Amino acid sequence: MDDTSPPDNRGPGFGKGIIMKRIAVIGTSCSGKTTFSKALSNFLGYSHIELDGLFWGENWTRRKEFVRDVETCIQKDKWIVEGNYGKVRGAIWQRATTVIFLDLPFHIIFYRAVTRTIKRIITKEQLFSDNVETFKDAFFSIEGIPFWVIKTYRKRKLTYGALKKKDAYSHIDFIQLPSKKAVDQFLIHLKADRAI
Repeated sequence: MDDTSPPDNRGPGFGKGIIMKRIAVIGTSCSGKTTFSKALSNFLGYSHIELDGLFWGENWTRRKEFVRDVETCIQKDKWIVEGNYGKVRGAIWQRATTVIFLDLPFHIIFYRAVTRTIKRIITKEQLFSDNVETFKDAFFSIEGIPFWVIKTYRKRKLTYGALKKKDAYSHIDFIQLPSKKAVDQFLIHLKADRAI
């Protein structure tokens, strides 16, 4: 199912029969996946699994246990997984009942990428496994977030557009939220539903 109208996709029990038990939240870097997933977790009471937190080890090393840890986490009956790692996407999507794509416009994503990165550098914010971003790595590396957004933004849109058409994922309700307003409306209506 592909629906860009949030009021009709508000969560368990709404008009189109979408039952969200295992939710994969996707979108390019700085699309708001973590904030959105935490809000969903609070509303629904589901476990929130942040793939970046499982992937990165100390000093920005890649954890060897990543795939195993993800496969363990998704055996639960209800969860919210956020992230875009291709090596575990198949396992996650096979179990998922819903995929929510935060498909915000490029100019918003890129602005967030630059401002968030600068803020993290200045404040020395500790990220996954207590790692911190540096100016050199952020702005003089092709893997720095601003450059990563430029590199992956269009690619991810094309990839997700193709994946949702595959028979292997026909069981998934695919919700695409194309703007900050659509994201906010989705959460507002979900909260209203839970209050009934």
